[in-house]
Amino acid sequence: MAIKVSPRVRDKIENKHGLTIAEVHEAISGRLGKFLKDQREEHKSDPPTLWFIGSTDFGKAVKVAFIFKDGHMIIRTAYIANAKELEIYNNYAM
Repeated sequence: MAIKVSPRVRDKIENKHGLTIAEVHEAISGRLGKFLKDQREEHKSDPPTLWFIGSTDFGKAVKVAFIFKDGHMIIRTAYIANAKELEIYNNYAM
C-alpha cells in the first residue's frame, strides 16, 4: 500500500497545520487504534473518509483523515488532534 499526498494537501499540512510529512508518516506507523468513519455530512465522500489518531516519535497526537482508493491510502488532511477528537477516538476506536 502506497501513501499518497497531493501537493495541495502537503502544502496545507505543512503551512496551515505546522506538521511535516515525516510526522504524518510517524503518526501512521504509530496509530493507536482502529479507523473511524467520518460521519459528518460535509465530509462524506466515495470512498468514505476514514480517520485515526497516531503518535509521532516525539508524542504529538496527530489526526489523519484519508481515503482508500485503488490500493492506496490517500491523505486528505493531518493536524494536531484536539481534545474532542481525542475523546471520540478513545471512546470508539480503542
